[in-house]
This record gives sequence, C-alpha cells and structure tokens, in this order.
Amino acid sequence: MQLIFSPNSDILASATQLTVQSALQQWLGDLIKVEEVQVTGEDSTIRIVVKYVVLKNQERKIEEFRKAI
Repeated sequence: MQLIFSPNSDILASATQLTVQSALQQWLGDLIKVEEVQVTGEDSTIRIVVKYVVLKNQERKIEEFRKAI
C-alpha cells in the first residue's frame, strides 16, 4: 500500500518489480516459472508486464497490468 502513494519514479518501479516477482515466486512458484517482470512508470500510471512459463505444459505467457497511481 505504501507504494501506491509514492511519486512515480525509478525507485517505485524497482520496488514494485521486486515485490511482484517475490510474490509470484512465493505464491505461484509451484505452478509457474517467472522469466521476467518489467515495471515502467508513465505519467500517473504504472505498467507491469510479467513473462512466465506454465510448468504443467511449458506454455509461455505474457500478462500486462496497468494501474493509475
């Protein structure tokens, strides 16, 4: 929650990237392999792109999330 009220910056992007990647590995590590998490700030919006592999069938996927901050 603290990150939501932080100004849009490289520090926010780095912290969000680490937080998202850690959470995905902790909670979904037995289902997916995270290949990359990209976080970029665009004005008042944060964009998160997650590239991962579904372990069950080795299918590669990319998901994108945008959130106004």
